[in-house]
Amino acid sequence: MTERIEAVERALSAVLARRGYELFDVTLTGQGKSRVLRVAIDREGGVDLDAITDATEAVSEVLDLEESLVPGPY
Repeated sequence: MTERIEAVERALSAVLARRGYELFDVTLTGQGKSRVLRVAIDREGGVDLDAITDATEAVSEVLDLEESLVPGPY
């Protein structure tokens, strides 16, 4: 799982950085349909709901394009 997390981190870091966010942590827990992918971000001045929405959209775009990063539901 470590290699998968590292691949996700590499894919998300640059995309989030372009939007002004620092990727803080990525975790993938659970199995099958009950897997949870958590992406923690930060930025200067803190993270508000608009930033969370923006980052979520960016993460979703990357994961939709690179389905092999996290195959199946999450």
